[in-house]
Amino acid sequence: MPTSDSYHDYLISRLKDRDYATVYLETHLELAEEEKPDPELLKLALSDVAKALGEPNMTPEQLKLYIKKIDTLLSQPESQPINNFSDWLNTLGLKLPDSKLRQIKHFQMKPSQTGSQTRRKYKI
Repeated sequence: MPTSDSYHDYLISRLKDRDYATVYLETHLELAEEEKPDPELLKLALSDVAKALGEPNMTPEQLKLYIKKIDTLLSQPESQPINNFSDWLNTLGLKLPDSKLRQIKHFQMKPSQTGSQTRRKYKI
């Protein structure tokens, strides 16, 4: 990899592989014992996957709206996000095992956490 490529560009290129994107998301959903879930980090991962897999099939406006749905998914009551999240992934051609989808409930965002601060907070 040339040194002039950014990590983010490299990550997006890797996430275009659906198998890699699936493992990437599964890894973000895993929590070690006593580890606190970080909804902002999961939101960042979902945004990156959406950019990688959505760009070829969506207009920039559609992709922007699709990424905005992440806030809605992560702020839903605990009983709703699994099916909606599964549908969101299916649009990108991804499927996660039910055991991983159930982890979503640990990443519920409070209304004050929704917004567009994620990229700046975790920028490398």
